[in-house]
Amino acid sequence: MPENSNITSDRKCFANKFLRKILIIMPKINTFIVGAMKAGTTYVADVLEQHQDICISRPKESMFFIDTPELTTRGMGVRVLEKAYAHFAGERVVCEASTQNLSCAESAKYIKDYNQDARIICILRNPVDRALSHYKHLKRAGLIKDDINSFFDSDCLLRRECLNGSLYNLHLSRYFELFGRNAVKVYYYEDLVKNRPVFFERLLDDLGVGFPVQGLDLDFRSNESAGVNLAILQSLVFRNRSFLRLAKSLVPTLIYTRAKSAWQYLESFNTKKDDAVVYSRTRDVLEDLLRSDIRKLEETLERDFSGWLSRGGAW
Repeated sequence: MPENSNITSDRKCFANKFLRKILIIMPKINTFIVGAMKAGTTYVADVLEQHQDICISRPKESMFFIDTPELTTRGMGVRVLEKAYAHFAGERVVCEASTQNLSCAESAKYIKDYNQDARIICILRNPVDRALSHYKHLKRAGLIKDDINSFFDSDCLLRRECLNGSLYNLHLSRYFELFGRNAVKVYYYEDLVKNRPVFFERLLDDLGVGFPVQGLDLDFRSNESAGVNLAILQSLVFRNRSFLRLAKSLVPTLIYTRAKSAWQYLESFNTKKDDAVVYSRTRDVLEDLLRSDIRKLEETLERDFSGWLSRGGAW
């Protein structure tokens, strides 16, 4: 009898360990950074990844909630998600940051079906500036050859996708309807640029993982639209922050500060100046195309966005 009892106990112990392993391998995503594209989401995700209680998917854009439900329920889709969180170590905030989740018409529903209590984070940027940055991103990637005016005068698929990414009210309305206002937090790229520490203080507080911002490295760039002069220098040096982190822990503060300044100067030197001339006519065209959605967004968020328009609040 005692022998059987021991066997039963061993089986229960094995079962508990197995369950814990499953839970660690496949955590429940509870936070989604849904966009907008070219609004600082990669940088925000890179900063949050430094936090000891936040787990960001690798890559940050798993694309899991963009595909059709049939794909996401098949084994292949689940394995993709498991791999994205293979580094999970019990963090409280489990985050996914596919920016196409904002503009994809079905993503909000897929996320709701997956986790009805999920937190939604959306970072908005002046929609005209976002569209122009999106254009530069496509140009740098070699996906388009048109100059900026010709591109926005055309009716190609990439141009439609570029404009669609700036229709914030259209996309946010789906999330508000499914998750409610309290679960959807809206932040602004302009606030991030103006004061990074304050931006992250609010974000970390909303995530419930208050942490001294001073403990996070905020002085770097991620996923810039501008090209680089030496790609190998960019990939091997400036996108690898290990050097600075190691230096910070080993050398005196004064030496580290000077080394960091030199690092930032070289990084700026290696970044190409934007050679795309944005004519006022192009900006006027974009403002006219996006004006209606901006006006609706003002009503939805009860906030004045006239500053997003070069011609002020002339509707």
